[in-house]
Amino acid sequence: MAPWGAYANAGWRLGLQARRRRLLVEQQAAREAAERKAASDNLLELLAKRSGEEQKLAQRLWQLGQEREVMKANRALREQRYAERRERDWEETLQREAALHRCGLAVWPVLHHWDPCSMLCYPSQLLRSL
Repeated sequence: MAPWGAYANAGWRLGLQARRRRLLVEQQAAREAAERKAASDNLLELLAKRSGEEQKLAQRLWQLGQEREVMKANRALREQRYAERRERDWEETLQREAALHRCGLAVWPVLHHWDPCSMLCYPSQLLRSL
């Protein structure tokens, strides 16, 4: 074998090793880039998921606020109707008393039991029978 053949093989091996090192460096860089992209994608997915959850939570909070306002409005309407009903009942009671008085049936001591000690008036059984 010629003496330059050993050098040629050594040069060829050095070139091969350099190519292998370059290939390994490129593969490592590609792997790191893929890992960075995967981490970035995972972060974006997590943020999107949290953002979606926050939107759902904000929507539910808004909905609860609306329901609370509806309940307040319903309560106010119910209280107004109760007040109107009490007023109507009072007017009807006054009209009944006036009608009984006009007929001569409403005599205070007869229709009511008067308790002078407590100064309270209790409707007697007579009112219920009329």
